[in-house]
Amino acid sequence: MSYVVNFASSVILCGAFLAVPLPAMARVVQFDASPTVACAPELNKAFESTHSDERLVTATITISAVLDAGRTGTIGELRYDIYAPENRIAIFDYSPKTTLSTDVVGNIKVQKADSDGRRAQISIDGTVSQFLRADASGGADSSQSTSKSYEVRPPLETVAAAGTIHRGHGVYFKLRPSDQLSLEGSRQFQLVFRVPQDWRGDYLRASCRSTSQRGQPLGQSSFLIPIYDQNDPVAKAMAKRLGKQEQKLLAVASASREEVRRIRYPTVAHELSLAKSRLPADWLTQILFAKAGASRLPFERLLPQPLENAAANYRRAMHALTNLPPDANRMMASE
Repeated sequence: MSYVVNFASSVILCGAFLAVPLPAMARVVQFDASPTVACAPELNKAFESTHSDERLVTATITISAVLDAGRTGTIGELRYDIYAPENRIAIFDYSPKTTLSTDVVGNIKVQKADSDGRRAQISIDGTVSQFLRADASGGADSSQSTSKSYEVRPPLETVAAAGTIHRGHGVYFKLRPSDQLSLEGSRQFQLVFRVPQDWRGDYLRASCRSTSQRGQPLGQSSFLIPIYDQNDPVAKAMAKRLGKQEQKLLAVASASREEVRRIRYPTVAHELSLAKSRLPADWLTQILFAKAGASRLPFERLLPQPLENAAANYRRAMHALTNLPPDANRMMASE
């Protein structure tokens, strides 16, 4: 099975439309993700014996990170959140798991030296003879020393952490720099989902963020990832259609930037924030992140006609993928 990574297919959502501008040191990391993913069946006899109405499928998500070569030392952490917004499918398993590592090779040798010294000093006053003084002014001194040597394992640090989010409908992965782990390049994350027997397709959200060692943002992106049953050609076509409609919506939004700006700021009062715009600043985010089947948002009627049409087509494509009718052939096979 092959997964295509297309850097031109997605827009970094921290850019012109969707987020607050990052500080001057930002955009140290740029992200990209799989445009669509085919889900393979996951065989698990124990699960099948107790969940006759569900089955398991595995989605392998490829996420790429491109680091600014001059600032890699400032990166403290990369975080990836991948979840199913519709909550129709739940996480059963995921990989990679939390990983501990160390840069030390082998064990650490520890050596301790213990000494036990005793000294007795006798002091005689001047009333006794010089002979006694001479003999008694000496002392008794004995000391013993022991040396212990043993080995301990080097302390481990967390280089990768993972766990569930969104009440079990998603997973997060945190990656930290180390000699054992490269943050740059493509990385695959496997998510095993519990899905209904008649499941055919859905979509995921992948949120990617990078922060500095002091917690400052260094770049972020968000991606829509349509997923589908690899043995379902209709679901595959619907998933690819949703991906294309998202790209078209982003392209039309980019081309309409000036027109949208005039709509948001029709007067000087709006420019100076003395009057509230009827078109919210996060209008594109609201459209992109609306759930399947959501109604047209009130402000969409203010948008240029091509942009309003693109938003409507995007919603229809999302609804079509998440509401595919049951496949009769699969239902017969599962009975």
